[in-house]
Amino acid sequence: MAKKKREFNPDYSYVIKDLKRIGIIAGSLLVILIGLSFIL
Repeated sequence: MAKKKREFNPDYSYVIKDLKRIGIIAGSLLVILIGLSFIL
C-alpha cells in the first residue's frame, strides 16, 4: 500500500544565472561609485 511519492525537483538554473548577472552588475556599479567618490 505504499504510494509512489513524486519528488518535487524544479529546475532553477535560470534563477542562478540571473543572480550571478545581478551580482556582477551590482559589484561593477559599486566599484564605479567608489572610483567616482575619489575622483569627484
